[in-house]
Amino acid sequence: MTYSENELQQIEKYASIYLKISDMAVILDIPADVLREDIADRSTDVSKAYRRGSFKGQAPFSGNDACTSRLATCYRERPPKFIGYGR
Repeated sequence: MTYSENELQQIEKYASIYLKISDMAVILDIPADVLREDIADRSTDVSKAYRRGSFKGQAPFSGNDACTSRLATCYRERPPKFIGYGR
């Protein structure tokens, strides 16, 4: 299948936030099986966009981005509770 530049950018963005392929397919109005097959073929542009987005999502917190800084501040102020920890 041929994807527009806009669709490739959206797929990259969705992959960076770990959106499921089936959910991406619904948003883009593409059959999920077709999107999965195209992503599985590493020679396609859609596969490259998906992998690029996935790698961006794995980037460590640098603290330079306003969003990550806000998240890090929130985490320091209220660390997560460990329910059942130590039992």
